[in-house]
Amino acid sequence: MIDPEAFRQSVGSFYWEVALLGLGLLSGLFITLRLIKRAELAEGASRTDFWCLADLCAPGLALVQAIWSLRGFFSQAGYGIETKVPWAVFFDGVPRHPLFLYHFALNLALFFFLLHVGKREKVPGTVFLRYFIWYFGGRYWIEGVVADPLLWWRFKAGQLVSLLLLHVGLILQWQRRRRFKKAEGGEQGCVT
Repeated sequence: MIDPEAFRQSVGSFYWEVALLGLGLLSGLFITLRLIKRAELAEGASRTDFWCLADLCAPGLALVQAIWSLRGFFSQAGYGIETKVPWAVFFDGVPRHPLFLYHFALNLALFFFLLHVGKREKVPGTVFLRYFIWYFGGRYWIEGVVADPLLWWRFKAGQLVSLLLLHVGLILQWQRRRRFKKAEGGEQGCVT
């Protein structure tokens, strides 16, 4: 037998999730298109390489993820290990880390950080790579409070993946900056 109240709550949660996804995608698309227009890529300028487009999409992507992370609040899905912090959220009567709130704060801070940094960045690709590095650095910490078992030594699976991707981003950023210095500033940044 289907519980009508549980069904109503699950349907309501689904609509909230769809609404948040739509809001996030529209907001991210709006920001990305504004940045593209400001960089004059919409008029067919010659700076349409992958790294430049990635730089222009990074702030919008962070905003999409920030809004989408709020779905954990409505679906009661984003919780971590037990805690005594004042901002803990009660799941099943136990105070736990609110992972959705951590994801929201991380991505919203990244959004504003990338908009600020993108104005002065000269090396194409480094705005996106900063997003990549800071996102997985934050994810490393967040994965530390996830209620998952340890995989290896004192690390959880999500922490190991985040650590690996963080280092991939650092290596790529180092290579991009090195190539830019060799070219002696031939390219200019993308996010303006």
